[in-house]
Amino acid sequence: MKIKMSKQKGIALVIALVLLTSMTVVGVSSVSSGVMQTKMASNQNTLSLAFDAADAAVEGIVHEGSSANLRSGAVLDGAGNPLIDVLTEARNSGQITNDNRIDMNAIPSCDELANAIWPQRTMTENGLQDDAIHSDVGKLMTTPSIEAWS
Repeated sequence: MKIKMSKQKGIALVIALVLLTSMTVVGVSSVSSGVMQTKMASNQNTLSLAFDAADAAVEGIVHEGSSANLRSGAVLDGAGNPLIDVLTEARNSGQITNDNRIDMNAIPSCDELANAIWPQRTMTENGLQDDAIHSDVGKLMTTPSIEAWS
C-alpha cells in the first residue's frame, strides 16, 4: 500500500499570524484608550477640586466682607491684634478704591506673591463662622468625603 503525501502550502500558519497580529493591535489600542480615559478622569477630578476650592475661597471672602466687626477691626486675634477682612485690607493698602475699583499698579505681581507667605482660605467642618478670619496653612484636600442624600 502506498501512502500519498501531499504538499502543504502553509496557509494555516499565515492565517494564524494575521489573526494574532490583528488581536495584538486591538489589545494595544484598548490599553492605550484605557490609559487616556484614566488621565482624563484624573484631570476632571483635579479641575473639580480646584473649582470647589476657589468657590469656597470666594464664599469665605464674601462672608468675611459682610462682617461689620471685621471691617471695623473690632475683632481681635489671640495676641490682641485686630483682624481685618481681605477686602478692607486691600482697600487700606490702596489696591481697591472706596468705589470698588481695582488699582492694577497697586496689586502685587506674581513674583511678589510667590515670594510672600499668603494664607490659604479654608472652611472647617463647622462652616463659615461670623466675625472670624478663615485662614489656615496646609494642602487642599485631595480625597473629600462623599455623602449621599439617599
